[in-house]
Amino acid sequence: MPVSVEVFEGNERDFTTVKSQLDKLKTHFGVEKVVFVGDRGMVKSAQIEQIKELNWDYITGITKPQIEKLINDDIIQLELFDEHLCEVKASGKRYILRKNPTRAAEIKQNLASKIAAVEALIMKQNIYLYEHHNAHVETAEKKIAQKVHTLKLAKYIDVKVDREARTLAVRQQTEAIDEYLKLAGCYVLITEIPENELSTADVHARYKDLNQVEDDFRNLKTEFLNIRPVFVRTEAHVRGHVFACSLALSVIRFVREKTKELEMPNMEVWSQLDKIQYQIINVENQKFKSLPHTLNTEQTAILKSLGIRLPTTL
Repeated sequence: MPVSVEVFEGNERDFTTVKSQLDKLKTHFGVEKVVFVGDRGMVKSAQIEQIKELNWDYITGITKPQIEKLINDDIIQLELFDEHLCEVKASGKRYILRKNPTRAAEIKQNLASKIAAVEALIMKQNIYLYEHHNAHVETAEKKIAQKVHTLKLAKYIDVKVDREARTLAVRQQTEAIDEYLKLAGCYVLITEIPENELSTADVHARYKDLNQVEDDFRNLKTEFLNIRPVFVRTEAHVRGHVFACSLALSVIRFVREKTKELEMPNMEVWSQLDKIQYQIINVENQKFKSLPHTLNTEQTAILKSLGIRLPTTL
């Protein structure tokens, strides 16, 4: 039996509603196999038990404390995290491990930027204290403490105050920083789907589909379709408006799927298509519509991926 995957992206309170909708999917359309895909930390043990009671399967990501517990229990090892997928089986569960190097670099850079911001503020306060002999060190210290609190850096840096010299300085907590960064970019997926039904790569791919769900909601609500029917009042008109937006979303999904090998941002694809426009030419009181004779490289590649040829005449 093929696996039908339903993707969920939301909070715990949405689970009951989504479960009811999936139950209708199973009852009304005869879908016998449902895999519930939830974002990291959204599907917990209580929800997993409800899913299993309905004879469904699940895929979800686990939180950082849960990953650390698996490492402490020697179920998985830190060395297994790599750019390539790795799977570990234990107690009937499948754990799919991966380290995203791009995300790891982003987290490291983000922490370094925050620390640099505190250091810049300390330098500014030190200069101010040097130039203004009546300024209070305690006032500067409070400003720095507030900055550290706002950036959530209390675990990773200490601010040292030399009251005689009227200066402040930062000392990084190297061990705490290393501990924080050791799991940077690392994530673990968990599922109990048999391997003969869904491979390691397929489990990972279905979880990554959550990104497309987020894109679809963003496109539906704001960027492309602006589904909010602010000028529609009757129920029938609202339903028609939502139906038309849903059809348009299907077109967006189709274009995204067909052009994904181009590795071009979705917005750029639509921007390039929007630039393909005809001109109206007036000749002896007659109007003619003229299409462009040549397209740029991006437009040509997009139309080829979509299997579309421009008409010769309009």
